[in-house]
Parts: sequence; structure tokens; C-alpha cells
Amino acid sequence: MILRLLTLESYLITRYNHLGAGAEQALAPNFSKQPINLIKLKSMKVEAGIPFSGFYESFHDDQLERSLIDEELSDEEAEKLRDEIDWGAERINYSEEYTDLIAKLLKIDLEFVALKSPREYNFGTDRIFALIDEDDIELLKGKVDTDLMYNAVKEQYTSRDGFSSFYSNSYQEWLDQEEPWDHNQIATLIEVYLIQEWGKDWEIEYCIPESF
Repeated sequence: MILRLLTLESYLITRYNHLGAGAEQALAPNFSKQPINLIKLKSMKVEAGIPFSGFYESFHDDQLERSLIDEELSDEEAEKLRDEIDWGAERINYSEEYTDLIAKLLKIDLEFVALKSPREYNFGTDRIFALIDEDDIELLKGKVDTDLMYNAVKEQYTSRDGFSSFYSNSYQEWLDQEEPWDHNQIATLIEVYLIQEWGKDWEIEYCIPESF
């Protein structure tokens, strides 16, 4: 963040310097040296992938259904209600609260953007995207364990049979790249940091929205 601090006195002395040697003394008694204008230039927000195991046959889907369908309903009543529920809207609401929980664990701000679901779940699952401040990305880079990141990048981004990686599998190359990290790289950073701070079961232990 860039902070620019201006005072009336310094501004006017510069502005009216042509008045001569007595200008500073003439102006100083009338103005305090307290800052009168504080300008904070915010860093950019970029889109990040949020680590999420998805809804398909997961504990998130179970949690969502239990919150919307009373277990005391008969099978026929439950099925009727299941057909009436707007599951797309409910999953978005769930994803927004899930994103807020992730933000609390990271102690940063995240702004939910979208929930994207695949047409078929054979090769992928639901993904959550949010806006994150560039300064917070740098903050997480400084906090995350380097060895954990090296291992995660190598494991997740090494090409193998049935998988072609479009990313380098070297964390050092990620650090050296000139262009900003994209949503997948940021998602890896967030996930590794969450595992580091909250353990491998962080998602099921800390990220089940209470209102569902």
C-alpha cells in the first residue's frame, strides 16, 4: 500500500515560495503540522480459485440436503420437496457462506464471485471463485511453508499418463514468473496454507456453513 501524507504548511510554503524569506514564518503560525489529507491507494483485486471438494456425492451436498429437507418427512413428501427446491440457487448461497468461512481462516477479505459446475462430473467438480487483494496474496506467500509449496506444486502440476499440465511443476519458477499468478496458482497457495495452519481435514472441520 502506498500512503501519501500532505500537510497544509508544506503545500503552501512550496506554493508561495516566491514571496521570499519571510513566507514560511508568515504562514507557519496559522497552520498546524497535522496531516490534513490521507490518500490510500488500494491494490488490485484478482480472481482466485477457492479450494472446495464440490457438491457431487460429498459431505457438502449431504449438509445442504439435511438443512432443506426435514428428516421426519415421508419419502413421498421429501421427494416432492426435493423437486421444488431451486438447488442451483441454494448451492450458490452455500458457496457464499463457505467463502466467508475460508476468509476467516485466512484472516483476509474474499469476495464471492461465482460457483461453476461442470456438465458432467467424470473429470471435474464444482469450483468456487472469489476476488482477493493482491497484497493478501503476497502476505500468504510470505507465510506459507516453502517446502510444502514446492511439494504441492510438483505433485499437482507434473504431467503424467492421462494428465498434461499447462503449468511449471517448479515452485521456484512460479516465484520467478513476471506475470501475476492466475486463479489456479492462487488456489494452490490458499490450499497449502490452510493445510499448514489447520490440518488436512480443515474443510470438513471448519468450513461447513452453520446456517445449513
